[in-house]
Amino acid sequence: MKAVRLTKANGLNERVQGDAGAVRLLEDDEAFEMVRGERAVYAPEHDPVYTYEIPVVKVADAPTPDQVLDLAGEGSAGESGLRDSPPAWEDQEDPLPALPWTTHPKAKWIDWALRGDHGRPRPSFDEVTGMTKNELMSRYGERL
Repeated sequence: MKAVRLTKANGLNERVQGDAGAVRLLEDDEAFEMVRGERAVYAPEHDPVYTYEIPVVKVADAPTPDQVLDLAGEGSAGESGLRDSPPAWEDQEDPLPALPWTTHPKAKWIDWALRGDHGRPRPSFDEVTGMTKNELMSRYGERL
């Protein structure tokens, strides 16, 4: 459903008849035809707001939100959920991740820069977090 504001008075049918400036709520196709025929303009401020209730099922023995935060360990995340220090990649034996796509978020590129052997000394956490995503892609990706 889309809201439209009539630009001309008309009496086409019961759903769209009215004076210029009147707001009507129409099916998408009908609203499009009215706008295309220059008989109305879209009025998004009057579009209906749909709300959906998503049912939640409590799983037996599921941890509470406080327990989940405790599982993360103290000092691993601040109030904002951001790391205070770089992850200890040296302790992990994960294989090198695949080269991120240009559409991946900056965090993937930071991960790539910190983990990879890019033919230069390993950068510091502060160095790569201070770079823009484009700088990371240019230095550690296959961009020209």
